[in-house]
Amino acid sequence: MNIVRAEWTKLRTTPGPAWLLLATVTGTVALGAAVCSPGGCVDATRLALSGVYLGQAPVAVLGVLSISGEYSTRLIHVTLTAIPNRPAVLAAKALVLAVVVAAAGSLAVLGSLLVAGVGLRDGWVGAGTVAYLALVAVLSLGTAALVRDSAAAIGTVLGLLFLPPVLTQLVTDEHLRRLLDGAAPGPSARIGVVAAWSAGALLAGTLRLRFRDT
Repeated sequence: MNIVRAEWTKLRTTPGPAWLLLATVTGTVALGAAVCSPGGCVDATRLALSGVYLGQAPVAVLGVLSISGEYSTRLIHVTLTAIPNRPAVLAAKALVLAVVVAAAGSLAVLGSLLVAGVGLRDGWVGAGTVAYLALVAVLSLGTAALVRDSAAAIGTVLGLLFLPPVLTQLVTDEHLRRLLDGAAPGPSARIGVVAAWSAGALLAGTLRLRFRDT
């Protein structure tokens, strides 16, 4: 618990995370408002997931900077001297990030629904959106712990998040596009895919932090 408390203190006493979380909420709500005019959108799924497409970007940056920022300032040496259990440090960071991002994601989903003037008819949609954002944060943290470079980690995560749908849209052959659309996982499976990415990235980052010098 002391490790978690220390990570929470670091997160809340620096201004960057607050601004990135605010950007997540405002970006998600703004895009949801742009897609669904007030009172004119009955598809809660479209509303929630369209906004998160933009809101996930600052979450990715937050996840990366939560550890790469410590490497750039050498604060990581102080952290690991005080807490030699390196896997526990990364696990605490992941837990704090996931909880904080989930809270911001909940606000973003509720705000999007309020702006559009619709109710959440399917509770899974809201929970899935919040879980997705939390997983993006963990994925970004694990990637940054592995590559230890802010620009490279941010580029890698944003590429994973944004490139697949863009590349699919660039396919001009209608038959191939239908095949790709048919092969694309549904909402539940997408959460599973991102969860697998997040677990893999966090494990790889933990192994590097555990067995390689800082």
